[in-house]
Amino acid sequence: KQTSGFGNFLQKFQKADGKSKYGVPIFLPNGNINPAYLAAERKEMAQQKMTNVKAEAAKVKKMKAAKTFELGDYIAKKVGNVGSGKEYYQSGR
Repeated sequence: KQTSGFGNFLQKFQKADGKSKYGVPIFLPNGNINPAYLAAERKEMAQQKMTNVKAEAAKVKKMKAAKTFELGDYIAKKVGNVGSGKEYYQSGR
């Protein structure tokens, strides 16, 4: 999981002895890191990244539909029409 939309992945702490949450030991008997563990870890991180990207895309789509995504939409909603309209320019002032 991540703390926010962007940033480093935060992993749960795992003990070095015994099996990891992926079902394989973290370290091999000779002391090296298990390649199967690293592959499982990368796979999980890729899946989490895909989930985060999909969630962010859904959030953006929802905001665009509600007209709250772009700054211009926000200003138009909060401040109102700030430009002089067609009538002003045609009035000859």
